Amino acid sequence: MWNQPSTDVDEHGLTVAIQPCHHRSVDRERNSRRENCEGIGVTKPDQKTAMISSTAIDLPEHRKQVFDACLREDIFPIGMEMLPARDADAIQQSMEMVNKADIYIGIFAWRYGYVPKGHNISITEMEFNRAVERRIPILVFVIHQDHPIQIGMVEANSSAQRQLKKLKALACKGRGRVEFRSPAELQAQVIHALSDLKSRELQFRSPVEAIRDETKRLEELDPKASIEIAADAHSIHYQVQFPTAKLEFLNKQGNETLQAFFEKGQAFQIKGKDIPTDFSPILNELLSRRGDFDVTIKPAPTCTGCLQFVYTSSRGEPIHIQTGGEWVLAPKRAVFRGQLSDSPFFVEYVRDAGEDQKSQQYIVKCQFNFNVWKGQPLLGLAFFSELEDFVQQSEFSVRSFIRGNQLWPPESSTVGHDGRQQAIEAFEWLHKARQTAKYLQINPPFPKADTINANVAESKEVQLMIKLVELGSHEQNNAGQILGLSCDNPPPGQEVGKKGLTASLPGLFRKINFLGVEITFGPLTYTWTDLELVATRPLEGKRSEMTFKGGSKSVWRIEYKRPS
Repeated sequence: MWNQPSTDVDEHGLTVAIQPCHHRSVDRERNSRRENCEGIGVTKPDQKTAMISSTAIDLPEHRKQVFDACLREDIFPIGMEMLPARDADAIQQSMEMVNKADIYIGIFAWRYGYVPKGHNISITEMEFNRAVERRIPILVFVIHQDHPIQIGMVEANSSAQRQLKKLKALACKGRGRVEFRSPAELQAQVIHALSDLKSRELQFRSPVEAIRDETKRLEELDPKASIEIAADAHSIHYQVQFPTAKLEFLNKQGNETLQAFFEKGQAFQIKGKDIPTDFSPILNELLSRRGDFDVTIKPAPTCTGCLQFVYTSSRGEPIHIQTGGEWVLAPKRAVFRGQLSDSPFFVEYVRDAGEDQKSQQYIVKCQFNFNVWKGQPLLGLAFFSELEDFVQQSEFSVRSFIRGNQLWPPESSTVGHDGRQQAIEAFEWLHKARQTAKYLQINPPFPKADTINANVAESKEVQLMIKLVELGSHEQNNAGQILGLSCDNPPPGQEVGKKGLTASLPGLFRKINFLGVEITFGPLTYTWTDLELVATRPLEGKRSEMTFKGGSKSVWRIEYKRPS
């Protein structure tokens, strides 16, 4: 057919891909961020900066030692000690320091820290979250249980301790846990961590130079292999290709896995610890630096190409949508995976040959993944209308190109109703969100990607708001549900066991997190019908607490009156 690679298990062209691992962007926008550094400190040209984040009253000596550790490594420390005397917001000051830092150093002991009024997390946690958002290197140090403790070092509030425990777990996840027993030990650990970080990441002047130098360094370890490194804002991918490779260590994967690998080019995963140490010095180097990562084994014959979708638009115009990507070719299968450039539209095309090598069948999977714009508003891109028109089509023609050659004639495809309907609903949801944002006079015009993709509480809340803006009311069955209310001077005749009651709460507002902005939405009126009073309990003064249960016809109704 289209390719006939060797099926010998002893020697075979092989591509080994280290699964995406978090990396730190090597371009820190140094010059732009070192402007306007007034109040934070003055650095030498191109000197790195580190934000030292911790609670203050319990760790003064620890912070002093970390400041000294940074200076010893020629890294300029930034911390609350360097803030000028100004009457500014504490949160803003902390965020300014994180925004100007190249490195985040988090020190966590037994205090959760100050929680500003109107917020539910401490400034310390806000600083960590901002460092994660900026994707700068994060170094985490946690106090050891054997560290001497004075009474002022421990926050007695049980709620704060619970939040601190969660913050420690979040900060250590995927980063390891470096513990210290004294300020001096903490200083030594910070010096070691900064030195290692500088040698691995911070010496590069740009992402292009970083990838070039890393590729050269690894290829020198094994001249027979070729390295491809791809990096984005979230992760770094290593792909190592061996022209011939001894694969005896794969025999324990089982016959079915190996047959699918050789005949259909199906990749599979193994643990890094299962790769022999003498297989490749490059893999030894990568895995020793990154722990026991999953490693993907793929056949070597891959090549670039594209997939075209051709259809007639609703306006009668011929439309071509082309997704670029990579083909994986094997004796009995060809697989294409690609994306419409800079869009949420992804495609997978799988073509299988029959046992007689003549009969062939293929399947196309199209997916809209709006999380490619995660953290950004979904702006109206040039191809947006084309994609919206595309999902309305039930039939289109597929054209396959490998290295510019069309191997098979155009093929007609029919779209499944359920999948197409989901895509249609996604675009309708975007339009409704845009209209709602315009009505509420807020920008940007689209919600965050997670709000569209995930069926989470925030998404349901925002969808409810959109429905109320459009229709003015929302109803849902409340049969058997329990409702608790408290009020002054409950109306007479409200006796336990009485049925067919109605409860109404006018003038309430609901807070909605929409587009990353908390919006007070209302006023709303809530009404419950067909209720049964099942219990009452006196409170202080003349107040009473009443518990109701919804009957078989109980309805919960929300009403919203649009302002004139």
